[in-house]
Amino acid sequence: MNIDHQPTQTRYHDLDALRAVMMFLGLVIHVSLSFAEPLVPIWPASDSDPSLFYTVLCYFIHSFRMQIFFLIAGFFGAMLWKKRGGGGYLSNRLKRIGIPLLAGALILVPILQALWVIGFQRVSQQHLDAAARFQPRLDIEKYRVSVLEFFSSGAFLENYILYHLWFLEYLLVFVLVMYFLAPSCERVLSRTAAQRCLHFLFASRWKWLWLSLTTLIFFSGMKGRAGVDTPTHFLPEPQILVYYGWFFFLGWCLHSQIFLIRKLGEYWRGYLVLALFVMLPINLSLTVTIRESNNEVKPILWWTYRFTYCVLTWMFVMGFIGLFQRYASQPKKWFRYLADSSYWVYLVHLPIVVALQIVFSPLDWLGAIKFMTILLITGITCLASYHLFVRNTFIGVVLNGNRKGAFKKKED
Repeated sequence: MNIDHQPTQTRYHDLDALRAVMMFLGLVIHVSLSFAEPLVPIWPASDSDPSLFYTVLCYFIHSFRMQIFFLIAGFFGAMLWKKRGGGGYLSNRLKRIGIPLLAGALILVPILQALWVIGFQRVSQQHLDAAARFQPRLDIEKYRVSVLEFFSSGAFLENYILYHLWFLEYLLVFVLVMYFLAPSCERVLSRTAAQRCLHFLFASRWKWLWLSLTTLIFFSGMKGRAGVDTPTHFLPEPQILVYYGWFFFLGWCLHSQIFLIRKLGEYWRGYLVLALFVMLPINLSLTVTIRESNNEVKPILWWTYRFTYCVLTWMFVMGFIGLFQRYASQPKKWFRYLADSSYWVYLVHLPIVVALQIVFSPLDWLGAIKFMTILLITGITCLASYHLFVRNTFIGVVLNGNRKGAFKKKED
């Protein structure tokens, strides 16, 4: 068993592309939410032509998207720390994560709050009642006022959350933790025993089982009945923080033996087939059973659901890593462009999505047509704004770092 440290690469095109796709899938999830059946209580729009298809689509994407994102974030975090040291690592992360989070909190969040007020004024009473039950701390009456009154009364402070920007807050926590722990972590990971342990976890034939069992420890703290909980508070929620922190930490560990990221993607075709056609239907059926059981759920059913969800997650994680290793390992200009644009697109997409959902939801059109229209308008608008106002400006430097020709009017 060879566990020697492997030479590093300057750029991992497959991981860059995979991370970008995970960001773009965030648009798909958020567009789908207004079309889901049953309705999503805390979403400010409910379409006139809902479908169970969009509910399954959201569940499918939610089972792997942020797990892959945080795994890759940990991997690249370790690479940056080794390249620039602790000070350079912290400075880079504060600029790339902290500045967008602060700007989003001051600009995007108030816009989203206004859209939530407008949306909740237009939905049915059934929707409002469901929202109050789903989120008891949400004072639904404070959303039944004008936008001006919502802000002037101070209600916006009582209902202040980060919406889709929560992942930046969680990333900052992980960055600060690893800034202090990285030196000790690297000393431990350099030991033969730790290397053998990582090899057993990521390279053995039964890695899907070992990774699922260890992840089950952190997933067992979830309070919801539909996969990983979604943050609904301003401050990080402990059960979500430790769960995604586990993936970030695993990504960090993977960089200590880089060849293991390749091992993780072995047998990717089999993992994707099993995840999509076996584990997803099994876990969905367990989810439906649990939701229909109200509070009378036997422990064996709970633990079976949790374990199959962890297996589902890791089969998708390993499957997509292998898929992108196979087809996206070589540099491609259009993939690089999408990778660079994905951060901006994800940051700014949600106000556009919600505004369009509020406008389109009452229209008597086929749901699929409205879904594709909202998705296309949002995608084109975000990509156009990136190309015109971000890519070759200081905003692009903040989001993606220095790139050749960043301040030139024409790309090289």
